[in-house]
Amino acid sequence: MGARGPVPKRLDKRHGHLSRAQREGVTRVHGAAGKAPALGFEAHPLAADWFAALAHGAEAQFYTPALWQRARIVAVMLSKLLESGRPSSQMYAALQTDMKALLVDAGELQRLGIEVQANEPDTKSNVIDNRARLSARPHPDTPEQCR
Repeated sequence: MGARGPVPKRLDKRHGHLSRAQREGVTRVHGAAGKAPALGFEAHPLAADWFAALAHGAEAQFYTPALWQRARIVAVMLSKLLESGRPSSQMYAALQTDMKALLVDAGELQRLGIEVQANEPDTKSNVIDNRARLSARPHPDTPEQCR
């Protein structure tokens, strides 16, 4: 059974002592991650996009060939749910459970001790950093400006 309770904080956000097990992190298992197969059927556009997004997500590195087949089954069921005239809330709940098992849920990743880091920002972007310019300018509430 999985962990219960609220999603734990990220290790870099925790205060206090960390146990040796927490510092050592993850148990490593050797095995090749599977490559994403083709979906193999005509699916609802949202279901097809969801399946394609799995291959580019951080969770894809943990997928074995069996998990990729499970993801295809979830895509089939998601497609049927989206195309049905009367969507079922029970079917949606079951799909959400399967998606958590496929590590699509951010909270599930944190429960497992997997922390996804955002890519470093592009330093050559066209965004102007005004912080230095604004910090050099005197604040209007300073005594020199109030006279």
